[in-house]
Amino acid sequence: MLAIGEITGNATITQVAGYEGIITGLSAVYAGLAEVLNEMYKRTVAPLGKEDSGHHSPGSSFLSSKNRCVCADEYFAGTK
Repeated sequence: MLAIGEITGNATITQVAGYEGIITGLSAVYAGLAEVLNEMYKRTVAPLGKEDSGHHSPGSSFLSSKNRCVCADEYFAGTK
């Protein structure tokens, strides 16, 4: 969006893109802090929404076959 503002020379588009960047940055900070706090306290301290049951990134938590929450790294290491 910043590129469009620069190409067109439209200051309004550039300003809106700046606000969008601030919101995006603040969202990223919240998500990062929420991940750390939730993992530290082993419960939801800062909600991030529903977890997609079909996709798990390394370090994420999910239910094992015994229906207990385990860390993905721990699960794949065989220490479940």
